Amino acid sequence: MKKKLTVAVASVGVLVVMIMYLTGVFTSGRIYPTGQLDVTGEPWRGIGLTISPEEITDTYLGVGTVRSTTQSIISGQVNGNIVAVSVMDGDRVSKGQKLLKGDDREAMTMLREAEKGLEASKIAKQQAGSLLLQAQAQYSQAIAGKRMAEQAMAQAEQSAVAAEENARRAKSEFLRVEELFKKGSESPQNYEAMKATYVAAEAQAEQARIAIKTADAGIRQAEESVKASAEGVNQASSGIEVAGLGIERAEQVLERARIAFSYTEVVSPADGFIGQTFVETGDLVFPGKPLVEFYSRDGFEVVTYAREALFDKVRVGDRLEVRLESLNKTVEGLVKEVVPSADPVSRTFMVKVSIPKDDRFLPGMFARVAIPVEKRMAILIPPGAVKRVGMIETVVVRDGDLCRVRYIRLGRMYGNRIEVISGLHGGEVVSLGEAE
Repeated sequence: MKKKLTVAVASVGVLVVMIMYLTGVFTSGRIYPTGQLDVTGEPWRGIGLTISPEEITDTYLGVGTVRSTTQSIISGQVNGNIVAVSVMDGDRVSKGQKLLKGDDREAMTMLREAEKGLEASKIAKQQAGSLLLQAQAQYSQAIAGKRMAEQAMAQAEQSAVAAEENARRAKSEFLRVEELFKKGSESPQNYEAMKATYVAAEAQAEQARIAIKTADAGIRQAEESVKASAEGVNQASSGIEVAGLGIERAEQVLERARIAFSYTEVVSPADGFIGQTFVETGDLVFPGKPLVEFYSRDGFEVVTYAREALFDKVRVGDRLEVRLESLNKTVEGLVKEVVPSADPVSRTFMVKVSIPKDDRFLPGMFARVAIPVEKRMAILIPPGAVKRVGMIETVVVRDGDLCRVRYIRLGRMYGNRIEVISGLHGGEVVSLGEAE
């Protein structure tokens, strides 16, 4: 029992000593109940800074998370098996870099068949073009034949006119001679000669009439040939159009085959890094199955939540201070979205703040967003003016030609200065250190 009592007394004694040490009892310059130090004989010899109240802006520090502006899950587009995985979680990738490779044998077969189909369609169009040239040549020949038939008709008509006129004159002369022969005024020899001339003229006129009929038949035949050759040209032109459509369909099939083939290889859509891979070599892939989680490095944003009372304090386009503690870095962010709906549980609303691009930023990093709340007057001093005695914070102020120590209570940092909540009221001269 006596031993336990001794241990208890010793423990209490150690605790009392620790409390005295922490409160500065063993440190020179103790603070007395008056709130000032015993500074008798210590003249003022420091560099002074006159303190005066100044306007500051109180801010609400919203806890936020860094996110990539382009965050996506790349999913499968075709059926098949994974044959190669070229990246791991967290790997940095560049635009166009191969990430995964699927089995492309079926897609390659479809691609080659589509290429052959396109080549066949092009050959068919070439053949249709040759047929069109032939049909056009035949049409030109038919037109030329029709022109020749029309020329032959014109010549036959001219010859018929002359032959008819010659037959008319021969007939008139024969009838005159025949009348004279009947009266005995014309010799038999002259009569026979005129009769032969008349018969020959009639024969020539008949031949001319036959020539006209022949020329007319030639024209009709030429017109039929022109019509047939024109139909041949139209059919050949239709063949060209059909062949052109066949090429367009073959090109579409080829494009679909190329797209299907491209889906067998997954590449990075932009510069960024891999958040997570969801498949391994040999896994079966189907359309819609998640393959890779991708984060772009083109831009970042901080998503934070502010209490609903601050909704009127934040506007799209406002510039806010964003602090990334892990990087010890403060940047200026731009509010790009304020969600006009509060969470009924937390009573907060979402704010998205875009931040400048930096290679050190990573999605998921902790950040704080300073949202201005109100302006007020405050006392700010340099941190170097603060002295700590145990757990007590003090500053040295000028009192005439002497210096006195005044204890203060500090608040938040504002830039490179810290707020004094109590202990200074303005007008005091605070020591920044001894003059050199």
